[in-house]
Amino acid sequence: MKFFQKITALFFGAAAFLIIPGLAFATGDGEGHHFSDVSDTHENYQAINYLQVEEVVQGYGDGTYKPEQEINRAEFLKIVVESEGYEISDASDCYLDVKEEWFSPYVCTATDLGIVSGYSDGTFKPAQTINFAEASKIISEAFLLQVANSPQENWYQNYVVALELLNAIPTSIDAFSKPVTRGEMAEMVWRIRTENREQASYSYEQIKDLDSNQVRSITLRNDGDGKVSWTTDGVSSKGFKVVWSKNTEPTYPTEVGDQYLYFSSSTASSATLNAFDGFGTYYVRVCEYTGGSCDVYSNEITVFLDESDDDNDDDDLSDDSSDDAVSSIALSAGDNGEVTWTIDGNCELGFKVVWSKDSEPTYPLGATDHYLYYSDPSTSSATVTAEDGAGTYYVRVCEYLGGECGVYSNEITVTLDSDEFESSVSEITLTHLGDGEMSWSWTGDAQFGFKLVWSQSSGATFPGRSSGDRSNYFPDDSETTGSISAFNGADTYWVRVCEYNGNGGCGTYSNEVEVYLED
Repeated sequence: MKFFQKITALFFGAAAFLIIPGLAFATGDGEGHHFSDVSDTHENYQAINYLQVEEVVQGYGDGTYKPEQEINRAEFLKIVVESEGYEISDASDCYLDVKEEWFSPYVCTATDLGIVSGYSDGTFKPAQTINFAEASKIISEAFLLQVANSPQENWYQNYVVALELLNAIPTSIDAFSKPVTRGEMAEMVWRIRTENREQASYSYEQIKDLDSNQVRSITLRNDGDGKVSWTTDGVSSKGFKVVWSKNTEPTYPTEVGDQYLYFSSSTASSATLNAFDGFGTYYVRVCEYTGGSCDVYSNEITVFLDESDDDNDDDDLSDDSSDDAVSSIALSAGDNGEVTWTIDGNCELGFKVVWSKDSEPTYPLGATDHYLYYSDPSTSSATVTAEDGAGTYYVRVCEYLGGECGVYSNEITVTLDSDEFESSVSEITLTHLGDGEMSWSWTGDAQFGFKLVWSQSSGATFPGRSSGDRSNYFPDDSETTGSISAFNGADTYWVRVCEYNGNGGCGTYSNEVEVYLED
């Protein structure tokens, strides 16, 4: 088996660094500084602690690791390609959606090496969360695991079996389509590197049995008067998103012009829609919610909605209440940015802690809001940081429902000092060179590079707003140009560039430029 020579991976959009300096690895029995969100009872604690002791991971600036955070295809591939010390070419434009992006050299190198091959439509889908089946192939190919060459019922079976033989499949993997998290990534790496065979591990057949309960298809019907219903082949453990729009193929996460309802119950089968964009014909789909995004979508139907349909009772638009539903959250402030809360009820999907220099921060985020996510319902404390410089911040915690929040706590204020990042860029000037090509200049030292952000509404930010902001990252301050795309069809887009602060946010922003992009 070919082992790691080095790993140098930057999780773009989250700014978490992974570094493996060389071939020598200890047993992982040492004690490191534990991440605040990884207790010694966490299922991936040993793996994450091992990687931290070996200086593989450093985590985030707020002292967290975010083990439940999912990884997209580009980020995961970059880690794997660099981990084996492959020589990275300058290649680009190897897929329709892999042009001159930060990840292009890694994706194109991996393609040339036969590690990945993309999709039949000529795309790679770099921003799509990587699932376990895809991850098993990339790990097996890049790390040269022993993979059988016999034909099987599924293309990924031999790759999964290769991990199975190493006891390297965490039991949190319950479906081949399950998105891989940072904790699960650490678990697989740890088990392979230490040849740990004592931890519980699933086999291909076990995952297949679990996966048989997953959603295979959804059939949607128009029941009239704004009501729709659906039947499901399989079980959606996290419920459903009903999405509708005056544009075809509405999705979740939503694009501009889309609306959605969330039903957390796996037995939900109907919804009532409103004419949120005025009377007319709406396109409707329902999808299997997998946590942050959707997997299987139903057929698309059309529904004509009168503006009177906008008057539906709120009770028609959400799950039935239950005895253990969250009724209140009480939030209080401690020292040095620490906040604690108590809850009346059960918050199944965890919490979002939101804070801002503006009052009433929300999730999805407003233009100046920041958040931390805690998926463990037993979590009761967090530490917020001065993302926008020293001063007074407004803080709330809310019940996370998957894509949005339900019950919010009271609002408190905390005074935060800023000692992690001080902007050294005083001014950025942005210009449009034509055909979506942007150029910028600045005064000062941009130590973490720039984020190019754009949207169909004014004031695009990083992190993006729920209204549909997009961003590209340019870590090298020698890069002074970048391109944007018409991600939602031909339209006018508003563009800015900002100084990235290395901790998941931006400092100084440029002027805003209005650009019309063809589809």
